[in-house]
Parts: sequence; structure tokens; C-alpha cells
Amino acid sequence: LSVNSLYGNHVFGGEMWYEYIGDSSGVPNHYMVYLRLYSDQAFLANSQNISVSSSCFATQNLLAVFSPPQGYIQDSLGGYYLPEMRSCDDDSVLAFSYDLYVHHYKKAVILSGNCTDFTFTYSVCCRPGNLSNIPSSGSIMLGIQAKLNNTLGPNTSPGFYTAPITKFCNLVEHNVSHGAAEFDGDSIHYKLSPISGANGVTYSPGYTYQQPIQSVNGVNLNQQSGLLTFNSSQAQVVALRVNAVEYRYDTTFGIWFQVGYSTREIIYFTGNCPNSGNWGFAKDTNGY
Repeated sequence: LSVNSLYGNHVFGGEMWYEYIGDSSGVPNHYMVYLRLYSDQAFLANSQNISVSSSCFATQNLLAVFSPPQGYIQDSLGGYYLPEMRSCDDDSVLAFSYDLYVHHYKKAVILSGNCTDFTFTYSVCCRPGNLSNIPSSGSIMLGIQAKLNNTLGPNTSPGFYTAPITKFCNLVEHNVSHGAAEFDGDSIHYKLSPISGANGVTYSPGYTYQQPIQSVNGVNLNQQSGLLTFNSSQAQVVALRVNAVEYRYDTTFGIWFQVGYSTREIIYFTGNCPNSGNWGFAKDTNGY
């Protein structure tokens, strides 16, 4: 399984979220937008394009610039990673023999006003062409979004705080956290969401966005904690998307309103590991 053949653009997933910074800047509707991309390369472009669209105002185009990610380790090539991102379940499985890097971008923006459906979007062509759960995936754009409803006041969206482990042995139960931090006192509801595409995406037989992995006992995402549980039953390369959706209680109407969400999209490799009976994270061939 060749990594270069998998990723023509070397981006296989990412996250997007935003932070309200108007309190410190004194500027209304002032936000910092963050984009985190995952790649098998130590270097990507120094900037990435993000659009801000809504039903209320004209689209704004942002140029987010690279910013060294806090808390990450820099290796000899200059790339950033977390130790968990260099872990694999069994180094004898060819599909597991590559390193993961994180690329962090940010850009401040002043929104034009209040609206229920601000959408921050990053897109690039294209997804890997051999995804098991999405036919013709090589012609489908990779798109990562975050949403904001600021009609109930400013909001900072949830931020994922766990490293994206991507390599798993078959016939072992895995519990993978997609937890996110929330700082406004709002409530987070986690859900698996459809992969985006220009005209929607059709899933391969046996797969859905709610069951993106062929698993012995199905795939379960805990809606309160973001813990994803599965026991993969076959070798596969699958894309999945987790949304951390944020709700705020309106005391005037006595109901919960959605005020935003953050998105994580990631690709999972599941393989047949000779030592899966003694499953555990192991160091990779570079000693990380």
C-alpha cells in the first residue's frame, strides 16, 4: 500500500474551529479561525485558503498562514507531531509504515454582522482514490467546515484535544477519543456526519456515514463523550467525519439552539496484524 499513491495532495484529513477574540481586541464580530491539516509530509504550503459564507452577507476569502502548533514536537525534518501520531499497532503491516504530521494555520476575520449560518470552509482536491467506503473517492474534494450562529451572541466553537490515531488492527475492540473542549458553557453533542461532496456522496455497499467501518459489532460514537468504539473485521481504508455540535440554552424561549460546530475528518487504516492478540501501541521504525 503506497502512501504516495494514496495522497496526491498529501492531505488526508483535518479539523476546523474558531475562537471569538472580540473581547480582547474590542472589535465586534472579531474571530480567529483555525485550520489543522494531517499529512504524511513534513511540509505543506505556508498558507491555505478558507472561505466564510452565509445566507446574510457576501462571501469573504481568507488566507490562513502557517503557525507552529503549541504542544507539538518538531522533528529533524521540521515537521510537527504528537507521539501518539507516530504510534502504530503492528509495524509488520505495510499500510502502517508511515509518519503523520500536523500543519496548523490561523487567520483573524471580522464578520459582517449577525447570521444563523456562517460557514467556514477549507477544500482541496482530492480525497484518496482507493477508499473502501466511498466509490470514486479520488475525484471528490476534501472539504472541512465549521459553523457559527452568532445571533445569540459571540461563540467559540469546540476544539478537538486528542491526537488522530489512524492505524488499527482487526478483530480487536478499539476505543478512540474524539473529545473536544468547550469554553462558553454550552453543551456538546457528537455525531458521525456524511462526507461532503459537490453533489453528495454515495457510500459503498455495507457502509454508511453512521457505519463508516466494517466492524464485528458495528460502530458506536458516544454522543456525550465523543468516544468511538469499533472492532474492525477486515482490511480497509475508510474516511469518517465527526462533528462536535454545540447547543446553547435560550432562557427567553426555554429551548436549546445550535450555535455552531467543529469538524474533524480523518482516514482510518485497519489491517490484519500478526500480533493483534497482544494489541498495543508500538514505536515506529524511526524509534519515535
